[in-house]
Order: sequence, then C-alpha cells, then structure tokens
Amino acid sequence: MIEVISAVLTLILRVDDLFKRKFSTNILQLNKVLQIVKKL
Repeated sequence: MIEVISAVLTLILRVDDLFKRKFSTNILQLNKVLQIVKKL
C-alpha cells in the first residue's frame, strides 16, 4: 500500500515538474515577444 502511494506521489511530482517547465518556457517566449513589440 505504501509503495503504491509513493509511486503515485512521484508521478504527480513528475507531471508537475513538466508543467512548470512548459509554463516557464512559455513565459520566456512571451517576454521575448513583448520586447520585440516594444521595439516596433
């Protein structure tokens, strides 16, 4: 039972990590776009 719980927790953490990485890269891309727009 404990093994199952820990497995689920690691899965959730991995998914969370993936989302954070995608989210942060999206924010970086947004910042780049904003800087380009400001220059125009």
